Amino acid sequence: MIQWPVLGGLRFFLAWVVLCSHLRHSVPSGDLLMSFQNFNNFSAVLGFLLISGFSIAHSVSKATEGFYRRRFIRVYPLYLAAIIISLIPFFLVGSPITSLDSTQYSQPTLTNLIGNLIFLQGFIVFPLGSNSVVWTLSVEIFCYLLAPVFIKLNSKIILSLIGISAGAYILFSQLKPPDANIAFLRYGLPLILLLWAWLLGFFYFLNAEKPLAKALMIGLGCLLLEFHSGRIGDFDSFTYVISALVLIYSGSIQLSEPILQAFNYLGDLSYPLYLFHSPAILFGYAVLGLRTSWSLVLLALISSIFFYHLIDQPVRIKKNQKLA
Repeated sequence: MIQWPVLGGLRFFLAWVVLCSHLRHSVPSGDLLMSFQNFNNFSAVLGFLLISGFSIAHSVSKATEGFYRRRFIRVYPLYLAAIIISLIPFFLVGSPITSLDSTQYSQPTLTNLIGNLIFLQGFIVFPLGSNSVVWTLSVEIFCYLLAPVFIKLNSKIILSLIGISAGAYILFSQLKPPDANIAFLRYGLPLILLLWAWLLGFFYFLNAEKPLAKALMIGLGCLLLEFHSGRIGDFDSFTYVISALVLIYSGSIQLSEPILQAFNYLGDLSYPLYLFHSPAILFGYAVLGLRTSWSLVLLALISSIFFYHLIDQPVRIKKNQKLA
């Protein structure tokens, strides 16, 4: 039996890792919060993709009718708000904004903005500089679009697609220039290079009782992360392995009802935290002059809670939405 609150707690942890990894641009020295970046934001992204593939397989296998509408309602209202919020620092202090580590954030062009609004980052345009984490959303959206097709494929075809994507990922890892970053590639390359992670979660849901599915999800991910070792932190593939293990054993984890309720709420917050932490940090740094990790993290958390209750929760209640 799937314990969705446990997966919700995992999603919040992954969003927390990504948040803490982005503090380095705005905080002068390392501290306890910044140490979370050692769990590695790229491994956290892969963990998100695993959970997404697993959850979408569950959703689309229950009912394909209305699937796209459910996904749109779940994803887009908060996403649209995050894109708009990402522009505010530029209206208040101008463009570009230079961070403490000399990273420059520029106001997006109209073309770039429109492209991000319709999830074409990574295909035609680059992700917003002030909210670059949205690059993963285009990967997920195109996986959502293909999910009703994937659910009809047999296991051999899905495994072949995983193999093709993994092979492309290995080639990229070996041939890429030193400064190449998957987040800022175009022409659909982020989707091609990371489809394996999403499909591993999808494949595992459909074959959860098979030892091969478990071994493949853990083993292939760890192997591919070794090819990405130039960017992996002190914990190497630890974050990815934890994500896979929680996915496998979530039904066996015994927790009290209050803890499960807390994890469920944190899981609901994970998506807004992922979307709003970068613009919140930039706003805190450039507009409010905040220079401590604790103040920036607090601002990111407050922003996430605010927009969750302002936008996401009312939309879910109105449309009788359930987290897939």
